[in-house]
Amino acid sequence: TPADWEEVYKIMRTDVSQDSLIKRASVLLKAGKVDESADQMKNLITIAESKSQTQPWGFVEWYNAACFFSLASSKAPDRKQEYLSRSIELLNRAIKAGLPDLEAIDRDPDFDPLRETPEFKKLLEDLRGKSKPDQDEP
Repeated sequence: TPADWEEVYKIMRTDVSQDSLIKRASVLLKAGKVDESADQMKNLITIAESKSQTQPWGFVEWYNAACFFSLASSKAPDRKQEYLSRSIELLNRAIKAGLPDLEAIDRDPDFDPLRETPEFKKLLEDLRGKSKPDQDEP
């Protein structure tokens, strides 16, 4: 229930690791605080993109951020397209950062809100095309 997620959030407030901050935004989202959680995630991404970041994000953080915005899109009808686009952008960053299990994208239920979008279908198609061996090679 949202009240339970509020309690989890209160407990997590003291941990300021990158992973914990991403999880905290996800907890807020599950508690129904879509705008507040999205603002926190946007701030984390801004920090991650800054050159002064001492611990750059790897594929895990970009992937989790993509999951977050995919899920947020289903909870914010007025911002659905914005969040879906952001999720695709962040998923591409996770791939470029070395996401090792590309098939996980196709299996992850967090991406269910994206499944029918042309952008997601194209992303999967491109990934499948890259994973096939070249037909011309002997």
